[in-house]
Amino acid sequence: MTRRTDVVVIGGGQSGLAAGYHLRRLGLDFVILDAGPSPGGAWPRTWDSLRLFSPAAYSSLPGRLMPPQAGETYPGAAHVVAYLSAYEERYDLPVHRPVRVSGVHRDGALLRVETDAGPWLARAVISATGTWSRPFVPAVPGRDEFAGTQLHTVGYENPAAFAGKRVTVVGGGNSGAQIAADLATADSESAGRPWLDPVDADGRPADLATADGGSAGRLGLDPANADGRSAEVATADSESAERPSLHPADADRRPAAPATADSESDGRRSTHPVDADRPSAELAYGVELTWVTLREPRYLPDDIDGRALFDHATARRRALDEGRVDTGGVASLGDIVAVPPVRAARDAGLLKARPMFARLTRTGVEWADGTRADADVIIWCTGFRPALAHLAPLGLRGRRGHIATAGTQALGEPRVHLLGYGDWTGPASATLIGVGRPAREAARSIARLLG
Repeated sequence: MTRRTDVVVIGGGQSGLAAGYHLRRLGLDFVILDAGPSPGGAWPRTWDSLRLFSPAAYSSLPGRLMPPQAGETYPGAAHVVAYLSAYEERYDLPVHRPVRVSGVHRDGALLRVETDAGPWLARAVISATGTWSRPFVPAVPGRDEFAGTQLHTVGYENPAAFAGKRVTVVGGGNSGAQIAADLATADSESAGRPWLDPVDADGRPADLATADGGSAGRLGLDPANADGRSAEVATADSESAERPSLHPADADRRPAAPATADSESDGRRSTHPVDADRPSAELAYGVELTWVTLREPRYLPDDIDGRALFDHATARRRALDEGRVDTGGVASLGDIVAVPPVRAARDAGLLKARPMFARLTRTGVEWADGTRADADVIIWCTGFRPALAHLAPLGLRGRRGHIATAGTQALGEPRVHLLGYGDWTGPASATLIGVGRPAREAARSIARLLG
């Protein structure tokens, strides 16, 4: 049976909910189709120690402030999930889940949204699917030869899964720094949640992680949003309830034990890939950590948190809109927000990054000069791509995969709006606090279009 409505919102994470809030205020008929099995977008699937960059009051969707979390300045992911769940209920938003959208098609004067629960006909569509379901891993030579475990940011949960293993973390952005710090400073008594004071990530959902949003730290190898900036990982509204892995995992989603590999030693490999003057991150869980970045890590000033990041992102967008010189926004400040766990690991000398390696071998990694290091696990903190495959039937992508927009509106199809993918769909729009304004503008534009 085909159902009809004014607007179909695809994605039930924070961006989809913000859109629903404004559509409801304008009196439009709409539905929100969410592929996830439960509320919260990508937040239920982040790593255990993730926290927001900003206090609760600076991490709110339109209409309702996020309440503070008892004993915490910066709320954790579970608190965010509870807030988003309550937000849905408070505004009685018509969320249908789990519903997976396969394609959006033109159908005369309407748009036909094909789903695994049957088609919808709508007068307009808001795509709010984020990036979390499209993790990116660069095509590094030898990637298919590596016999150990490979996983992306989305598959990381806590250090306990890597006890006694040699782990190489790839990526010099927020997710790379925070996961490296998590592994380097883990305390066995905390069961994988070593930091009880504020931590956040990009990555996965960082409130205002517009500095890099979980990319590999401008790895140069990771994809960017349409305006050339890294895709925001942290606040993505997921289309997937899964934690994709690049290598077989145990049933509980922990990485499977790496296969035993024959030695490839040619006399140049070190058994622990740290320089002689660098401390080994061999702590309670026995993790041997190597952190690899394309360039020397760039930390933002220690006093910068999500509030300042939002101000910088907004100032950049205002400058561009007024034809003034590009201020560089958050990227001009650095790549890594120095949240407390990252600061502590950095100041203890545990976050000394090595340059990007040239290739993977069967048993580890190899640099251009022939130096090798063994690894059991590679964690790719290398960013995400916008999850936009459902819009492919509309033919909106340009030669480089870019969908041209004016604000949130797709230029090639004015009935389609893109929301929450990063600065190209509104300043800091992939964050809790930043998505409200572009969601309002998208709703207003649709109301005008529908008359």
